[in-house]
Amino acid sequence: METEGVPRLIRLLIQYSVHYEMVMTASDFFVRRTGAILFNIEWVKKWKYLIIRMFQTIFNWDEKVTNFPNEKAHTGHSLSLDVG
Repeated sequence: METEGVPRLIRLLIQYSVHYEMVMTASDFFVRRTGAILFNIEWVKKWKYLIIRMFQTIFNWDEKVTNFPNEKAHTGHSLSLDVG
């Protein structure tokens, strides 16, 4: 799994949420598992690309599915966080 640069706590949160809480997307993780997109947007902005890369590795997504800078094409939820 591609985890370079991702802190251990975040890796463990992702692994647990995927295996035990049926989290399927990074937006699912940010909204439902951590609530960070609502309460800690700076944390999401800091880690979103590495976390999305981890989900890409876990679920074998190609670049079309990942669709940086937002994953709306795959999930229906936008993670584009260019808001001031």
